[in-house]
Amino acid sequence: MAIWGGSAGGQLAALAATDCSPAGDAGGESDCVQAAAIWFGVFDIPALSNSDLSYFAGQEAKASAVNFLDAADPPFLLVHGDNDHSVPVGQSREMFERLKAAGVKGSYAGAEPCTSVWIGASFRRHVP
Repeated sequence: MAIWGGSAGGQLAALAATDCSPAGDAGGESDCVQAAAIWFGVFDIPALSNSDLSYFAGQEAKASAVNFLDAADPPFLLVHGDNDHSVPVGQSREMFERLKAAGVKGSYAGAEPCTSVWIGASFRRHVP
């Protein structure tokens, strides 16, 4: 199974991809995520220093996929607009670096000069 999400949905998709704990009988098949594609995702909630984080009630670290990476995680494709004003592009760049450090396959595609709506996008791909 592959998972996709953008922005807050990307945060949830990344959390699902980094959690492969058995959830019951899947008929002998793995119910773990096998690939993740995340567009302009939020991966490190505490790093959003200029945001109101009260929604997380002090649980920001538990809602951050960067804290759950390990070599068993599936490959990630990260796509982010270089001029995104909603989600800092540093979220995807840092996640890409942390994926590499954890031994997880990943690709990062920066889209310039666009925001999260991809208008006028020109993509650059970065592969470890």
